[in-house]
Amino acid sequence: MSAAPFTSLAVGVVMLAMILYPLKAERVVDGDTFVGLVEVRPGLYERVTVRIDCYSAPEKNEDGGAQATLHLVTFLDGGTLQLRTAWKRDKYGRLLGEPIRNDGGFCP
Repeated sequence: MSAAPFTSLAVGVVMLAMILYPLKAERVVDGDTFVGLVEVRPGLYERVTVRIDCYSAPEKNEDGGAQATLHLVTFLDGGTLQLRTAWKRDKYGRLLGEPIRNDGGFCP
């Protein structure tokens, strides 16, 4: 009697590990996008545009856009930063991730 073949619902799904990288934020684009330097190896930085993937803010010209931008500026200026990312990019080429401060993450 032969054994039944193993089947899985996750066939073809690749899980990417979320890793924390040291981050130096340079400027905020809007309430959910910023530019920064990510330390990919000790002493080696890559400048990236990051789209916060767990949060969608209004555009600058929409109601609440200026407040969302100010909220992100305040968060990024508030302490030692890291970026949690799996190096996945959106359709505009922005790196998807979440900024993390020593006192917690940006996302709820």
